[in-house]
Amino acid sequence: MFPIGLALVIIAYWFFRSPLAQASAEAIRHANGVPVKDQGRDKALARVTEELNALSDHVTELAERVDFTERALADVRRREQLPPRI
Repeated sequence: MFPIGLALVIIAYWFFRSPLAQASAEAIRHANGVPVKDQGRDKALARVTEELNALSDHVTELAERVDFTERALADVRRREQLPPRI
């Protein structure tokens, strides 16, 4: 009985360490509504998030430049409307 039990333990250990067991576990998790962890997707999401943050910073900088240009243009127009100094 001992050799059969030992053999079953070794086979079970080998199975649960195999890629087949990992794939089975992922399939069961996915079937139960647990999202499957995908490193490629996580990296792509991180890259897109980083690019979005960079674009947000760029848009903020452009908005500041537009505000400055509008103020400068308004100042020039205001100065042109003032009567000349005597």
